[in-house]
Amino acid sequence: MHGYMHRHFPMDESKEKPVEEIPKGMLNRLRYKYREKLKKAVKAGKTYFRLLTYAKPYLFLAFIVLVLSGVSSITSLFPTQVMGVAIDEINLAEKIRSGIGIRETNSSFQNHDSPPARPSNKTLPVAPLVRKIADHVWKNWMPERNRFIVVFGVLTATFLFFHLFENGISVIRGFIMTKLGNTLTFDMRNNVYDHLQKLSLRYFEDRRTGDIMSRIVNDIDSLQDVIVGPVIWFITDIIRLVGVLYFCLKWDWIMTVLALLVSPVLVSSTMAFGMFMRKKYILLRQKIGELNSTIQDNISGIRTIKGFAREDYEYKRFNNINKENRDLHVQIGY
Repeated sequence: MHGYMHRHFPMDESKEKPVEEIPKGMLNRLRYKYREKLKKAVKAGKTYFRLLTYAKPYLFLAFIVLVLSGVSSITSLFPTQVMGVAIDEINLAEKIRSGIGIRETNSSFQNHDSPPARPSNKTLPVAPLVRKIADHVWKNWMPERNRFIVVFGVLTATFLFFHLFENGISVIRGFIMTKLGNTLTFDMRNNVYDHLQKLSLRYFEDRRTGDIMSRIVNDIDSLQDVIVGPVIWFITDIIRLVGVLYFCLKWDWIMTVLALLVSPVLVSSTMAFGMFMRKKYILLRQKIGELNSTIQDNISGIRTIKGFAREDYEYKRFNNINKENRDLHVQIGY
């Protein structure tokens, strides 16, 4: 924690680091930029893993969230497949009706124990189970009904079940993650405040009170979803990706490979966008600290401002800082 505090609250900002010269030549510049990006990535990784140590006392809650996320990821794949089965049933019904007539189709469904024959093409993984359930309901509970109506009733119930089950798990996971995130924020804020009280008076003389308050309140709040959330979401997305790839490869591996050809472009674009947004968020945190510092300084020195009739000047200064803060939020939102 002390290392974390010293990184975010440097003791002496007057000592500037020597500026490294960018080497000449395109190849040397690319190597230089690659090394710099790698250093930043390693540093960010070490910081992130150090922050993860706050979750050690709550590994049981994190494990529950992970399990629920995995179940939710697997369950989220089924509603789409149920819709695919419904589309297949509609196509099959249309082919049969156009081939032998509506009356003959209805009578054949009602008088025979076996379901209509289907084309021998590939089916969705969930299709055999859903159709088996539908056939069981049709034969034992509703033999006098049209089979396609029974099938669509079973498909509707299955779709609603998977959808409600996934949403229920998401709600429970959200409650646990909220409790876990706020507990971690509580521990971090206590540690930061305890560390602040151990710093020398010189530290507080060189820094504005509003900036320190912004780091304790706003910056730590922004870390709430950074410690556990990305790990859970990453594992959840990996599970969902593996499931989707499994179904797609089983269905048509050639089309799956062709679809994956754009993956390098998507990955590189995402990484470039992430680096761009990281700079924006760093600047945003600085502007929020500057805004809080301005408010704190003006309120604490309101007697001086009124005594020298500086209200208009301070309003314009605050308006400019507030405008920069708004513009950054708008740019990030776009």
